[in-house]
Amino acid sequence: MVRLTFSSPVCFSIRISACSLLVNELETGIASVDSKKKIQIGSFRVDPSGNQDGLNEVPYARSEAHIYELLDNICSKSRDYTLVVHPTTGKAIYRRADITKIDGDKSRPTLSKLESACNDFLEDHEEELVKFTRSEHDDPVRQFCQQQLGSFTCGISSMPKVH
Repeated sequence: MVRLTFSSPVCFSIRISACSLLVNELETGIASVDSKKKIQIGSFRVDPSGNQDGLNEVPYARSEAHIYELLDNICSKSRDYTLVVHPTTGKAIYRRADITKIDGDKSRPTLSKLESACNDFLEDHEEELVKFTRSEHDDPVRQFCQQQLGSFTCGISSMPKVH
């Protein structure tokens, strides 16, 4: 497998976009789950008397099991994105095609770069991403991607919240 390196600001912006895609898609998946849905976690062992001890019910939406489910094939969602030029900053950024009104590049090579960067980022930061996503944050894209990528944050912004 060829490994991308992100040494220039131009290449680095695709890494930011990959991080943004991951966090946004996770948050969208979490928001789509009924907040009342629960999952049992803990030990499923039965003691000699036939009782199960050590089980707890937790909200399913931000459970580790659900987050890992969402991560399966998450980078393939890059096909739903388009490369656009931000009207204010003039920087090239990836945005979900269904929410942007700006025409952009949806070519296979362009979106393959985003998918590849997404897979690389996920491989490098999966554990941190799962841990971060377990709790709610005011601006998850900015908070997580800035934490993982450092102070170089051009173009990081959350997508509009889905209600």
